[in-house]
Amino acid sequence: MRIPYRIAWLATAAIALTVNPTHAENLLLSGDFEPPGDEVAGWTLEQYASGSGTILNTAELVTWYDTVNSSPYALWLRAFEGGSAPGPDNLTNAILSQTVPGTPGETYTFSGYAKFEMNYSGTADALEIGLIGGPLVGNPSPTQTVLELAFLDAGGGVLGTPWMIDLGLIQNPDGSYEQHEVVGQAPAGTSSVRVTAAARDMVYNTDPKQSAFWDTFSLTGASNPGIELLTNPTLDDPPPTPLDAWTITIDDPANPGNDEVIRANSESFANHTPGGTTGIWLSSFLGEIGTEVDGIISQIVPGVEGGNYMLSGWSRWEPGYSGGLAFSTQTFMELAFLDGSEAVIGDPVTLDLRTEQMNDNMWRQHMLNGVAPTGTVHIRVSAGMMDGLHSGTDPQSAFFDDFVLEL
Repeated sequence: MRIPYRIAWLATAAIALTVNPTHAENLLLSGDFEPPGDEVAGWTLEQYASGSGTILNTAELVTWYDTVNSSPYALWLRAFEGGSAPGPDNLTNAILSQTVPGTPGETYTFSGYAKFEMNYSGTADALEIGLIGGPLVGNPSPTQTVLELAFLDAGGGVLGTPWMIDLGLIQNPDGSYEQHEVVGQAPAGTSSVRVTAAARDMVYNTDPKQSAFWDTFSLTGASNPGIELLTNPTLDDPPPTPLDAWTITIDDPANPGNDEVIRANSESFANHTPGGTTGIWLSSFLGEIGTEVDGIISQIVPGVEGGNYMLSGWSRWEPGYSGGLAFSTQTFMELAFLDGSEAVIGDPVTLDLRTEQMNDNMWRQHMLNGVAPTGTVHIRVSAGMMDGLHSGTDPQSAFFDDFVLEL
Protein backbone atom coordinates (compact mmCIF):
# COMPACT_ATOMS: atom_id res chain seq x y z
CA MET A 1 0.00 0.00 0.00
CA ARG A 2 1.26 3.45 -0.85
CA ILE A 3 1.91 5.89 1.97
CA PRO A 4 -1.23 8.01 2.57
CA TYR A 5 0.85 11.16 2.41
CA ARG A 6 0.42 13.43 -0.56
CA ILE A 7 1.78 16.89 -1.10
CA ALA A 8 -0.15 19.99 -2.13
CA TRP A 9 2.50 21.54 -4.32
CA LEU A 10 2.54 25.18 -3.26
CA ALA A 11 5.84 26.28 -4.69
CA THR A 12 4.45 29.76 -5.16
CA ALA A 13 3.98 30.03 -1.38
CA ALA A 14 7.60 29.12 -0.73
CA ILE A 15 10.68 31.29 -0.83
CA ALA A 16 13.83 29.71 -2.23
CA LEU A 17 17.13 31.43 -1.50
CA THR A 18 20.79 30.62 -1.88
CA VAL A 19 22.07 32.96 0.81
CA ASN A 20 23.06 32.06 4.34
CA PRO A 21 21.12 34.28 6.77
CA THR A 22 22.09 35.01 10.34
CA HIS A 23 20.36 32.24 12.26
CA ALA A 24 18.38 32.56 15.47
CA GLU A 25 17.70 29.51 17.62
CA ASN A 26 17.14 26.29 15.66
CA LEU A 27 13.88 24.78 16.90
CA LEU A 28 14.74 21.37 15.41
CA LEU A 29 16.60 18.63 17.25
CA SER A 30 19.47 17.13 15.21
CA GLY A 31 18.71 19.46 12.32
CA ASP A 32 22.30 19.07 11.15
CA PHE A 33 21.86 15.27 11.19
CA GLU A 34 25.08 14.85 13.15
CA PRO A 35 25.23 12.10 15.82
CA PRO A 36 24.07 13.58 19.15
CA GLY A 37 26.27 13.17 22.22
CA ASP A 38 29.13 10.69 22.32
CA GLU A 39 29.46 8.58 19.19
CA VAL A 40 30.64 5.67 21.34
CA ALA A 41 28.58 5.55 24.54
CA GLY A 42 30.69 6.17 27.64
CA TRP A 43 33.79 7.07 25.63
CA THR A 44 35.27 10.19 24.05
CA LEU A 45 36.15 9.76 20.36
CA GLU A 46 38.35 12.37 18.68
CA GLN A 47 38.60 12.33 14.87
CA TYR A 48 40.74 14.91 13.08
CA ALA A 49 43.53 15.57 10.61
CA SER A 50 47.06 16.16 11.87
CA GLY A 51 48.24 19.73 11.59
CA SER A 52 45.03 21.42 10.45
CA GLY A 53 42.71 19.81 12.99
CA THR A 54 40.08 19.34 10.25
CA ILE A 55 37.29 17.05 11.47
CA LEU A 56 37.19 13.84 9.43
CA ASN A 57 35.29 10.57 9.68
CA THR A 58 38.34 8.55 10.78
CA ALA A 59 36.53 6.03 13.01
CA GLU A 60 33.07 4.51 13.05
CA LEU A 61 31.14 1.88 14.99
CA VAL A 62 30.21 -0.93 12.61
CA THR A 63 28.40 -4.24 12.73
CA TRP A 64 29.32 -5.55 9.30
CA TYR A 65 32.83 -6.75 10.25
CA ASP A 66 33.54 -9.67 12.54
CA THR A 67 33.89 -8.70 16.19
CA VAL A 68 35.31 -10.23 19.37
CA ASN A 69 33.14 -12.87 21.05
CA SER A 70 30.25 -12.11 18.66
CA SER A 71 29.76 -8.65 20.17
CA PRO A 72 27.44 -6.39 18.11
CA TYR A 73 29.90 -3.54 17.45
CA ALA A 74 33.55 -2.93 16.67
CA LEU A 75 35.30 0.41 16.05
CA TRP A 76 36.50 0.73 12.46
CA LEU A 77 39.68 2.80 11.93
CA ARG A 78 39.44 4.44 8.51
CA ALA A 79 43.12 5.08 7.81
CA PHE A 80 42.39 5.98 4.19
CA GLU A 81 40.13 8.93 5.08
CA GLY A 82 42.90 11.50 4.64
CA GLY A 83 43.10 10.83 0.92
CA SER A 84 45.70 9.45 -1.45
CA ALA A 85 47.29 12.69 -2.75
CA PRO A 86 50.08 14.64 -1.02
CA GLY A 87 48.94 17.76 0.78
CA PRO A 88 47.02 18.92 3.85
CA ASP A 89 44.86 16.53 5.86
CA ASN A 90 46.73 13.43 4.72
CA LEU A 91 47.58 12.20 8.22
CA THR A 92 44.50 11.42 10.29
CA ASN A 93 43.78 10.48 13.88
CA ALA A 94 41.20 8.41 15.76
CA ILE A 95 41.58 8.59 19.54
CA LEU A 96 39.20 6.71 21.85
CA SER A 97 39.50 7.44 25.57
CA GLN A 98 37.71 7.11 28.90
CA THR A 99 38.53 8.46 32.37
CA VAL A 100 37.46 6.78 35.62
CA PRO A 101 38.25 7.39 39.32
CA GLY A 102 41.63 6.07 40.46
CA THR A 103 43.39 5.15 43.71
CA PRO A 104 47.06 5.87 44.51
CA GLY A 105 49.15 2.72 44.84
CA GLU A 106 46.67 0.51 42.95
CA THR A 107 47.99 -1.55 40.03
CA TYR A 108 45.76 -1.31 36.97
CA THR A 109 45.50 -3.54 33.89
CA PHE A 110 44.10 -2.08 30.68
CA SER A 111 43.47 -4.51 27.82
CA GLY A 112 41.87 -4.42 24.39
CA TYR A 113 41.57 -6.35 21.16
CA ALA A 114 42.91 -5.02 17.84
CA LYS A 115 42.76 -6.25 14.27
CA PHE A 116 45.02 -4.99 11.44
CA GLU A 117 44.30 -5.66 7.79
CA MET A 118 47.31 -6.40 5.61
CA ASN A 119 47.70 -2.89 4.16
CA TYR A 120 46.83 -0.85 7.28
CA SER A 121 49.34 1.99 7.59
CA GLY A 122 49.94 1.12 11.25
CA THR A 123 51.83 -2.01 10.26
CA ALA A 124 55.55 -1.24 10.66
CA ASP A 125 56.52 -1.93 7.04
CA ALA A 126 53.19 -1.11 5.35
CA LEU A 127 54.50 1.86 3.35
CA GLU A 128 57.92 0.41 2.58
CA ILE A 129 56.80 -2.44 0.35
CA GLY A 130 56.61 -0.35 -2.83
CA LEU A 131 52.93 -0.79 -3.59
CA ILE A 132 51.39 1.84 -5.86
CA GLY A 133 48.88 3.97 -4.01
CA GLY A 134 49.53 6.25 -1.08
CA PRO A 135 51.36 9.59 -1.03
CA LEU A 136 54.11 8.27 1.28
CA VAL A 137 54.82 5.01 -0.53
CA GLY A 138 58.37 3.84 -0.02
CA ASN A 139 58.75 5.71 3.27
CA PRO A 140 58.49 4.42 6.82
CA SER A 141 54.94 4.61 8.10
CA PRO A 142 54.21 7.56 10.42
CA THR A 143 51.24 5.74 11.97
CA GLN A 144 51.36 4.84 15.64
CA THR A 145 48.60 2.59 17.03
CA VAL A 146 48.77 2.39 20.81
CA LEU A 147 47.11 1.32 24.03
CA GLU A 148 47.86 3.83 26.77
CA LEU A 149 47.30 3.95 30.53
CA ALA A 150 47.71 7.38 32.19
CA PHE A 151 47.27 8.53 35.79
CA LEU A 152 45.84 12.00 36.41
CA ASP A 153 45.85 14.35 39.38
CA ALA A 154 42.80 16.19 40.70
CA GLY A 155 43.24 18.90 38.07
CA GLY A 156 43.40 16.43 35.18
CA GLY A 157 47.16 16.74 34.72
CA VAL A 158 49.14 13.63 33.78
CA LEU A 159 51.37 12.27 36.55
CA GLY A 160 54.69 11.01 35.23
CA THR A 161 54.85 9.21 31.89
CA PRO A 162 51.85 7.18 30.67
CA TRP A 163 52.32 3.43 30.26
CA MET A 164 52.00 2.55 26.58
CA ILE A 165 52.49 -0.23 24.01
CA ASP A 166 52.88 0.35 20.25
CA LEU A 167 50.83 -2.30 18.45
CA GLY A 168 52.62 -1.58 15.17
CA LEU A 169 55.58 -3.51 16.55
CA ILE A 170 53.67 -6.57 17.76
CA GLN A 171 50.31 -6.90 15.97
CA ASN A 172 50.08 -9.42 13.11
CA PRO A 173 48.43 -7.78 10.04
CA ASP A 174 46.57 -10.93 9.07
CA GLY A 175 43.03 -9.71 9.71
CA SER A 176 42.57 -11.49 13.02
CA TYR A 177 41.98 -10.07 16.49
CA GLU A 178 44.75 -10.13 19.07
CA GLN A 179 44.49 -9.07 22.70
CA HIS A 180 47.04 -6.67 24.23
CA GLU A 181 47.38 -5.22 27.71
CA VAL A 182 49.14 -2.44 29.59
CA VAL A 183 49.86 -2.66 33.32
CA GLY A 184 50.84 0.27 35.53
CA GLN A 185 50.79 1.34 39.17
CA ALA A 186 49.07 4.58 40.13
CA PRO A 187 51.54 7.04 41.71
CA ALA A 188 50.91 9.26 44.72
CA GLY A 189 48.43 12.01 43.92
CA THR A 190 46.37 9.90 41.50
CA SER A 191 42.76 11.03 41.31
CA SER A 192 41.69 9.33 38.08
CA VAL A 193 42.82 6.83 35.45
CA ARG A 194 42.59 7.55 31.72
CA VAL A 195 42.71 4.74 29.18
CA THR A 196 43.30 5.45 25.50
CA ALA A 197 43.21 3.41 22.30
CA ALA A 198 44.71 5.67 19.65
CA ALA A 199 45.61 5.51 15.99
CA ARG A 200 47.71 8.60 15.27
CA ASP A 201 48.94 9.83 11.89
CA MET A 202 47.13 7.24 9.82
CA VAL A 203 47.58 7.58 6.08
CA TYR A 204 46.22 6.14 2.86
CA ASN A 205 48.41 3.21 1.82
CA THR A 206 46.95 1.00 -0.91
CA ASP A 207 43.83 -1.03 -1.59
CA PRO A 208 42.53 -3.47 -0.66
CA LYS A 209 42.32 -4.07 3.10
CA GLN A 210 43.88 -1.03 4.74
CA SER A 211 41.66 -0.70 7.82
CA ALA A 212 42.10 -1.61 11.48
CA PHE A 213 39.62 -2.30 14.29
CA TRP A 214 39.26 -2.03 18.07
CA ASP A 215 36.93 -4.13 20.21
CA THR A 216 36.29 -5.32 23.79
CA PHE A 217 38.36 -3.36 26.30
CA SER A 218 38.80 -3.90 30.03
CA LEU A 219 40.23 -1.98 32.98
CA THR A 220 40.64 -3.68 36.34
CA GLY A 221 42.50 -3.06 39.59
CA ALA A 222 44.70 -5.68 41.23
CA SER A 223 42.88 -5.37 44.56
CA ASN A 224 39.58 -6.47 42.99
CA PRO A 225 40.22 -7.87 39.51
CA GLY A 226 36.65 -9.11 39.10
CA ILE A 227 35.24 -5.56 38.95
CA GLU A 228 35.14 -3.95 35.50
CA LEU A 229 35.88 -0.23 35.85
CA LEU A 230 34.97 0.92 32.34
CA THR A 231 31.58 2.02 31.06
CA ASN A 232 30.60 0.15 27.88
CA PRO A 233 33.91 -1.76 27.71
CA THR A 234 32.80 -3.93 24.78
CA LEU A 235 31.57 -0.89 22.74
CA ASP A 236 28.20 -2.64 22.39
CA ASP A 237 25.84 -0.05 23.87
CA PRO A 238 23.84 1.27 20.90
CA PRO A 239 25.13 4.68 19.82
CA PRO A 240 22.77 7.63 19.43
CA THR A 241 21.80 8.26 15.82
CA PRO A 242 21.19 11.50 13.90
CA LEU A 243 17.57 10.44 13.31
CA ASP A 244 16.56 9.69 16.91
CA ALA A 245 14.56 12.95 16.98
CA TRP A 246 12.95 12.35 13.57
CA THR A 247 10.09 10.16 12.36
CA ILE A 248 10.98 8.08 9.30
CA THR A 249 8.27 6.96 6.87
CA ILE A 250 9.28 4.47 4.17
CA ASP A 251 7.28 2.62 1.55
CA ASP A 252 8.92 0.06 -0.74
CA PRO A 253 6.18 -2.12 -2.27
CA ALA A 254 8.71 -4.60 -3.66
CA ASN A 255 10.51 -4.99 -0.32
CA PRO A 256 8.24 -4.06 2.62
CA GLY A 257 11.01 -4.63 5.18
CA ASN A 258 13.41 -2.22 3.49
CA ASP A 259 14.65 0.53 5.82
CA GLU A 260 17.26 2.07 3.51
CA VAL A 261 15.18 4.26 1.20
CA ILE A 262 15.95 7.27 3.40
CA ARG A 263 18.58 7.12 6.12
CA ALA A 264 21.47 8.91 7.77
CA ASN A 265 24.84 8.17 6.19
CA SER A 266 28.34 9.04 7.38
CA GLU A 267 30.11 8.95 4.04
CA SER A 268 31.56 12.32 3.05
CA PHE A 269 29.38 12.54 -0.07
CA ALA A 270 26.24 12.73 2.13
CA ASN A 271 27.43 15.55 4.38
CA HIS A 272 27.22 19.29 3.85
CA THR A 273 27.88 20.45 7.45
CA PRO A 274 31.26 22.23 7.71
CA GLY A 275 33.29 20.00 10.00
CA GLY A 276 30.49 17.43 10.12
CA THR A 277 30.28 13.82 9.07
CA THR A 278 26.65 12.89 8.40
CA GLY A 279 23.77 13.72 6.08
CA ILE A 280 20.53 12.17 4.78
CA TRP A 281 20.75 9.79 1.83
CA LEU A 282 17.78 9.28 -0.54
CA SER A 283 18.18 5.93 -2.33
CA SER A 284 15.84 6.39 -5.28
CA PHE A 285 17.51 3.53 -7.16
CA LEU A 286 15.72 1.02 -4.91
CA GLY A 287 12.50 1.69 -6.83
CA GLU A 288 11.34 0.40 -10.20
CA ILE A 289 8.46 1.39 -12.48
CA GLY A 290 5.33 0.12 -10.76
CA THR A 291 7.09 -0.30 -7.42
CA GLU A 292 8.42 3.21 -6.82
CA VAL A 293 9.71 3.99 -3.33
CA ASP A 294 8.88 6.75 -0.84
CA GLY A 295 11.11 8.04 1.94
CA ILE A 296 10.13 10.90 4.26
CA ILE A 297 11.58 12.36 7.45
CA SER A 298 9.51 14.57 9.73
CA GLN A 299 9.70 16.24 13.13
CA ILE A 300 7.02 17.97 15.22
CA VAL A 301 7.99 20.82 17.57
CA PRO A 302 5.94 23.27 19.68
CA GLY A 303 4.54 26.28 17.81
CA VAL A 304 2.74 29.55 18.51
CA GLU A 305 -0.10 31.04 16.49
CA GLY A 306 0.88 34.18 14.64
CA GLY A 307 4.54 33.21 14.60
CA ASN A 308 6.47 33.74 11.37
CA TYR A 309 8.43 30.53 10.75
CA MET A 310 11.33 30.02 8.35
CA LEU A 311 12.56 26.56 7.32
CA SER A 312 15.89 26.22 5.51
CA GLY A 313 17.81 23.18 4.34
CA TRP A 314 20.42 22.01 1.86
CA SER A 315 20.14 19.37 -0.86
CA ARG A 316 22.32 17.82 -3.53
CA TRP A 317 21.31 15.64 -6.51
CA GLU A 318 23.64 13.33 -8.38
CA PRO A 319 23.49 13.38 -12.20
CA GLY A 320 21.27 10.29 -12.47
CA TYR A 321 18.83 11.07 -9.63
CA SER A 322 15.23 10.57 -10.78
CA GLY A 323 14.06 13.81 -9.17
CA GLY A 324 14.74 15.72 -12.38
CA LEU A 325 11.91 17.03 -14.52
CA ALA A 326 12.19 14.06 -16.90
CA PHE A 327 10.90 11.72 -14.18
CA SER A 328 7.87 11.55 -11.87
CA THR A 329 9.86 11.48 -8.63
CA GLN A 330 8.86 14.30 -6.26
CA THR A 331 11.41 15.71 -3.83
CA PHE A 332 10.12 18.24 -1.34
CA MET A 333 10.46 20.27 1.85
CA GLU A 334 7.34 21.16 3.83
CA LEU A 335 6.23 23.37 6.72
CA ALA A 336 2.84 22.45 8.25
CA PHE A 337 0.91 24.01 11.14
CA LEU A 338 -0.93 21.65 13.52
CA ASP A 339 -3.58 22.04 16.20
CA GLY A 340 -3.50 20.46 19.65
CA SER A 341 -4.47 17.04 18.25
CA GLU A 342 -1.74 17.37 15.58
CA ALA A 343 -4.24 17.80 12.76
CA VAL A 344 -3.06 20.06 9.93
CA ILE A 345 -4.57 23.55 9.87
CA GLY A 346 -5.07 24.85 6.34
CA ASP A 347 -2.60 23.98 3.58
CA PRO A 348 1.06 23.22 4.34
CA VAL A 349 3.72 25.42 2.76
CA THR A 350 5.59 23.11 0.42
CA LEU A 351 8.55 23.54 -1.90
CA ASP A 352 8.91 21.25 -4.92
CA LEU A 353 12.69 21.02 -5.28
CA ARG A 354 12.40 20.33 -9.01
CA THR A 355 11.95 24.08 -9.37
CA GLU A 356 15.20 24.83 -7.53
CA GLN A 357 17.63 21.91 -7.66
CA MET A 358 19.60 20.48 -10.57
CA ASN A 359 21.32 17.14 -11.22
CA ASP A 360 24.80 18.63 -11.01
CA ASN A 361 26.21 17.38 -7.67
CA MET A 362 26.03 20.91 -6.21
CA TRP A 363 24.74 21.63 -2.71
CA ARG A 364 22.01 24.30 -2.70
CA GLN A 365 20.18 25.96 0.16
CA HIS A 366 16.38 26.22 0.05
CA MET A 367 14.10 28.26 2.27
CA LEU A 368 10.35 28.50 2.81
CA ASN A 369 8.30 30.38 5.35
CA GLY A 370 4.80 30.75 6.67
CA VAL A 371 2.79 32.43 9.43
CA ALA A 372 1.18 30.07 11.93
CA PRO A 373 -2.63 30.44 11.74
CA THR A 374 -5.02 30.71 14.66
CA GLY A 375 -5.12 27.48 16.64
CA THR A 376 -1.50 26.48 15.95
CA VAL A 377 0.02 24.41 18.74
CA HIS A 378 2.68 22.47 16.83
CA ILE A 379 4.89 22.88 13.75
CA ARG A 380 5.70 19.89 11.55
CA VAL A 381 8.77 19.93 9.32
CA SER A 382 8.96 17.27 6.59
CA ALA A 383 11.25 16.48 3.69
CA GLY A 384 11.69 13.54 1.42
CA MET A 385 11.20 11.77 -1.86
CA MET A 386 8.09 10.21 -3.37
CA ASP A 387 7.95 7.77 -6.27
CA GLY A 388 11.72 7.32 -6.42
CA LEU A 389 12.94 4.90 -9.06
CA HIS A 390 16.05 3.57 -10.77
CA SER A 391 16.86 6.03 -13.53
CA GLY A 392 19.29 3.78 -15.37
CA THR A 393 22.13 6.29 -14.95
CA ASP A 394 24.70 6.17 -12.14
CA PRO A 395 25.36 7.85 -9.77
CA GLN A 396 21.70 8.47 -8.87
CA SER A 397 21.23 9.43 -5.21
CA ALA A 398 20.08 12.64 -3.53
CA PHE A 399 20.99 14.10 -0.15
CA PHE A 400 19.63 16.48 2.51
CA ASP A 401 21.55 18.20 5.30
CA ASP A 402 21.55 21.14 7.72
CA PHE A 403 17.89 21.85 8.37
CA VAL A 404 17.05 24.93 10.45
CA LEU A 405 13.61 25.99 11.68
CA GLU A 406 13.46 29.52 13.10
CA LEU A 407 10.76 31.65 14.63
